Amino acid sequence: MNFQLRTLRKRRGYTQDDIARAIGETKRVVGAWERQDTLIPFEKASDIADFLGCSLDELAGRSQYVGQFSDPLQTELNAVYQRLDDANKSAAVGAVRGIAANQSREKSEDAGVAGNNRRTA
Repeated sequence: MNFQLRTLRKRRGYTQDDIARAIGETKRVVGAWERQDTLIPFEKASDIADFLGCSLDELAGRSQYVGQFSDPLQTELNAVYQRLDDANKSAAVGAVRGIAANQSREKSEDAGVAGNNRRTA
């Protein structure tokens, strides 16, 4: 399992102490979970996911998009997005929005050209 506790904790700016206090554990126990020396009980994993604002699948390192989309490129896009840090996620969304806006503009221009061709014929 590609356990993500340390990555998610650091990405959100929390310490092991922060998580330990939030879920009623010790820093030592949280450290053992991060090193995968011991397994996290389900109830504690659920508490951690709530605290970090993530899903249990994300905490466990599972892509939430596996098998969800029929288009393999969409599945890949979502899997790549999930691995990005917050700043790069914003950049990726901006890039995709720009591509979508370009596509809409091109379709509008193509429709305008087709309409003009019908009028002149």
